Amino acid sequence: MSSRASSLASSLSTPPTSPPTSPMVPELPTTVLEPGIASISPTLAARLAVCTVGHVLYLKDQIPHPVSQLARLAARADPSAKVSKADKKRTELLDSFDLLACHLHTTFDILSRSLAKIQATNATVQGQAQMMLVVGSTIASARSRVIVDFDGFEVKPYGRGPHAEDAQHDEDEDDEVDSEDDDDEDVYYEDDLPPLVTEDQEADDESSDEEDDHNVQDPATFQEEDEPAVLAEEERLCMVAERALSRTINSTDSFCSELAPTNTYILLRAPRSFVHPSWTAQPRYQKTLDVHLAQRKEGVRVTTASTNGCNEQDDDVGDEQDELIWWMWDGKLVGFAHQ
Repeated sequence: MSSRASSLASSLSTPPTSPPTSPMVPELPTTVLEPGIASISPTLAARLAVCTVGHVLYLKDQIPHPVSQLARLAARADPSAKVSKADKKRTELLDSFDLLACHLHTTFDILSRSLAKIQATNATVQGQAQMMLVVGSTIASARSRVIVDFDGFEVKPYGRGPHAEDAQHDEDEDDEVDSEDDDDEDVYYEDDLPPLVTEDQEADDESSDEEDDHNVQDPATFQEEDEPAVLAEEERLCMVAERALSRTINSTDSFCSELAPTNTYILLRAPRSFVHPSWTAQPRYQKTLDVHLAQRKEGVRVTTASTNGCNEQDDDVGDEQDELIWWMWDGKLVGFAHQ
């Protein structure tokens, strides 16, 4: 048999190889919020982010006790006693943690409106917000990267509040009244002048006006009376969500690891047009962080019952300012060991 025929026979006997398949992307441990939460508001996202940071600091061995216990220890400390090095580090970390909690509330509010600008929508919709907690001396030499994925994040354009439509309607009515008043000419004739009013009549009119003021109910008071109940319900839902997230994190083995005390960096994925005084763009780490985001080795996903994972961000954008990049919080969280 010729060499050409033998090679042909060999190729026919060799079974065809299947094309390489891409590795499956692991799913993050998921917390599904109760049905009463239709979407993850900026306020709720901020509280859940703070909750996650506190758990990561403790489970990664960056602090000797949970944040709440550290705060109680600091409150019971004797102010006249000598301040140890551990006490000083504890105070610095608690101050930075409180500062982060304050900044995250405005951060997610601005992020919500920045994402709405990308989508060019005037309605409130659901989207996705992503954070990464990097534990290590630097971002490049991280020992742990924890992803926090808010799927079902409330994307709300500027000026869209709970009573935005009512306020706009009131403004339109005021404009109509003002225009009608401007059309009237301020011309008075002698026969049209009102009769003179005595002091006794003025006093009677004032007393009747005061009685009318007491009897008439201001429409705004109805909202003020309902506001405490609404705030109490929002607080209840936030606490339920925090407990559900805490159960998910504490039952996930990947969160627990003994790392030497080091820095913890807080990163946020936001449009390039995102503007906040406490966050700085980090384009040099873009590729590295995107790779870890795609691998999803460690982290947690928070979603609503109605989301079903359909709110993934589209990285293909037309305008460069709409591109999603990584931003780093300018604060500093430095771990410490118990002494």
